[in-house]
Amino acid sequence: MYISVIVPFYNAEHYLEACIQSLRTQTLDRHRFEIIFVNNGSSDRSCDIVRQYPDLQLLHEKKPGSYAARNCGLRVARGEIVAFTDADCVVAKDWLSRIEDGMQRTRSALVLGKRLFPPHVSNWLRIFQHYENAKVSYVVGLKLRPYFFGFTNNMAVQREVFDRVGMFREWKRAADTEFVQRCIAHDPAIAISYLPEVQITHLEITTVTKWLCKMGLYGESNERVRRLFNYRKLKWKDNWQIICSCVEEIRTSIPHMIPVLLLMALSDVAYRFGVLKGMLCVWMPFRRAT
Repeated sequence: MYISVIVPFYNAEHYLEACIQSLRTQTLDRHRFEIIFVNNGSSDRSCDIVRQYPDLQLLHEKKPGSYAARNCGLRVARGEIVAFTDADCVVAKDWLSRIEDGMQRTRSALVLGKRLFPPHVSNWLRIFQHYENAKVSYVVGLKLRPYFFGFTNNMAVQREVFDRVGMFREWKRAADTEFVQRCIAHDPAIAISYLPEVQITHLEITTVTKWLCKMGLYGESNERVRRLFNYRKLKWKDNWQIICSCVEEIRTSIPHMIPVLLLMALSDVAYRFGVLKGMLCVWMPFRRAT
């Protein structure tokens, strides 16, 4: 199967070289995939870096937003499978091979992979990394459809799915989760899988503070998805089961998971603050209109 890789970027010169090299050194035969980078208005050296590699396609999308850039890539993509990652990510050498094998083995229309933090992060983030991946495995494995979410830094989709349900909504954030929820609404039987062998490293997440900022943004943007599809956040009893599975996976004890519990509590506060902000963004225009 032919695979199209789409990577949007905006002022990503600090990460771009590492991302490019990881994609150009895949174990999959180079003639079996294309790499499409989409510039979303960069003012740094990002475009110059991409232009150094003639085997990469460079597109330009004037409309702000990474999902507008991904749609720009989708319009020219030739692959039967479309794989997505971000410019601040490094993919594993067998990333595309694992995507192809996993999709064929599970007969999935959409797959989500494992996301890692950089090797030098704190133990707090290292353990929380296990929790975040276990959460995806839990939600997808039990087919808890109202809790399904997406992340386009490590996601692959059969092209025909876009043909059936349409491309990404060109929102600022959360259009990946909206897309997953839209797929489920269009076809409740659609096969969605989590493949832990499909791995990327998210280079941007280096501190707890950066992660908490991300959680606030997720809360704000996911509020929009909730209003469309009744998208829900996991309950604490579900989180406890996920934590117990982490204990078994990394062979630790509940006391050693205390940092994760504390980080989860902080993340929950940041997420709920983001939700409140998202609700205010909806309410204020309504208030002005009345």
